[in-house]
Amino acid sequence: MWTRTLLRKRSAQVSTVAIVPSDDPKRLEQLLRTLESAGYNTSLWSVRGLFSVKNAKKDREIRSEFGGPMGLEEALRYADSTFRKSEHTALVILPATRSDVLNAFLKDWAFDYEIYESDSLVVVFGFTELTEDVTRNAIVIDVPLSTEEERRALCEEIANDLGVEWDEQTVAAGAGLTLHEFEAALVESVAIRRKITASHITAVKVEVAKKTRLLEIEEPKFGFERVGGYDEIKLFLKQNIVRVFEERERAETLALRPPRGILFFGPGGTGKTLFAKAMARELNLPFLRLKTENIVSRWYGETERSMARTLKFAEEVAPAVLFVDEIDRFGKRGQTGEHETTRRTFSILLEWLGEQERKTIVVAATNRPQDLDDAFVRVGRFDYMIPVLHPDAEARKSILEVHTSVARKVPLDEDVELTELAERTEGFSGAELEELVIRAARVAFRRNAEKVCWDDFEEALETFRIDMAARERQIKEYRHLASRFCNDLSLLRNQR
Repeated sequence: MWTRTLLRKRSAQVSTVAIVPSDDPKRLEQLLRTLESAGYNTSLWSVRGLFSVKNAKKDREIRSEFGGPMGLEEALRYADSTFRKSEHTALVILPATRSDVLNAFLKDWAFDYEIYESDSLVVVFGFTELTEDVTRNAIVIDVPLSTEEERRALCEEIANDLGVEWDEQTVAAGAGLTLHEFEAALVESVAIRRKITASHITAVKVEVAKKTRLLEIEEPKFGFERVGGYDEIKLFLKQNIVRVFEERERAETLALRPPRGILFFGPGGTGKTLFAKAMARELNLPFLRLKTENIVSRWYGETERSMARTLKFAEEVAPAVLFVDEIDRFGKRGQTGEHETTRRTFSILLEWLGEQERKTIVVAATNRPQDLDDAFVRVGRFDYMIPVLHPDAEARKSILEVHTSVARKVPLDEDVELTELAERTEGFSGAELEELVIRAARVAFRRNAEKVCWDDFEEALETFRIDMAARERQIKEYRHLASRFCNDLSLLRNQR
C-alpha cells in the first residue's frame, strides 16, 4: 500500500518531506490512520491556519492566541517553531494554491538535520505547484485513484451493509474513479436502482470526467464500416494495430507490443476523428476525448492539475483510446507569446507520452503537422503518422454509400447513380459529401417525396460554394505534407 511505501522511505531517511498528489478524502483518512498507528503525533494544516487533529481544545487556544485564524507565513513560522521541539511528529499540509512561502519552508525542512534526528515528517497532501528544488529532494508518492482490490472490498462492504447484490463488472466499471467517488456511486446506485449496477457506475464516471472540463467519455457505435473509402488506411490499422492487440500473446513471441501512439493528419473534414472513434470500436476499448479547447483555465494551477488528473484517469481506465484532437493547439514549445500554462501543460503531456509503462493508446489528430513540436513527432511518441487526405472518386462513392445506407438510411430513387455523383464531387471532403446527402434529403422533404432523386442531388450541389482553385492548392499542399511526415510509405498508395 502507498502509505507503507511512504513510511518505509522516511525510515530510510530519503527525505523528511513527502508529497502525496491526491484530492481523495478517503486517501487522507488512510494517511492519518497510518501515521497514527505508526505512533506519530499528527497535526493537520491548511492555508487558513494550523490545528491539531487530536486536540480540538489546543486548536482553539492557538487561534485565540493569534486573534483568529493565522495567515500563511505566520502559521508556517508557528509550525516550524513547535515542530523542531517535538519528537516523532507528522505535519500534514493541505495546500490550496501555489505559494512561494510554502515552497521555501518545504525546501528548508527537507534539508533540516534536526527534523531528521527527531524522526519527524512533513506531508503535503493534495495538488499544488511545487518547485523542482522541493520535489527533487522529497518523497513523491504515486497514489492510485483506486485499485481493483479496494473497489472489490468496497462493493462487498456496502452490499453486505445494505443487503443488495453486486458483480465483478461493477469493479471494472469503477476504474478511473477515486475511492470516495466509487463509494458514493455505489450508495447512489442502491438508492436509485435498489441494487449495485455497473451501468450506474459507468454513468457516474462519465459525469466525473465531464467535471474536469478536459475529458469526455464516448461509446462509438460503429467500427471501420462507418468509414467510407480509405481502404489502405483501414487495412493498415487492422493489420498493424487491431490484430496486434487482439493476438497479443502471439505478438509477444515476436517481441511486438501494441502501438501506443497514432497521429492522423490532413485537411479538415476528411475523417480523422471518425477514424479514431472507429478504431476504438474495432479494439473494443473505451473512447476518451481530451478537450484541448479547454486546456487553459483562468485559475492558477488548475490547468496543470486537471491535465495530471485526466492522464491518471486514462491510465486507470486503460487499456483505452485517448483522442487528442487539434494537438497543434499546444504549438511549438518556447514559441513567442506562448502561454506559460500551455507550456507547463505541454510538458506534462509530453512526459507522459514518452513513458515506457504507459498503457493508454493515444490517437491524435491535426490539420497542421508542420506546427507540431519536434518532440511530439519523434520516434517513441507516435508509432504511426498517418495522412488522411481528400478522397478519390472510388472513396467518394464509398462515403456516399455509407451516408445513405450505414450512418443513416436514406431511400434513393432508381435514377440516383452514386458512381456519377462521385465523379461530380471532385475535391469534396468526406464531411462535405455527408452534408450533400443531408441537403439532398432536405430538398426531397420540401417536395413531399418519399425518396431522394437525382434532381434533388443536382439542386443540393448548386448550393455548395467551394473555391476549387483554393481546394486544388490545398490538396497539393497536403500531398507534400504527407510525403514529409508520413512514416510508412505504404500508406501513401492511392491517396490523393
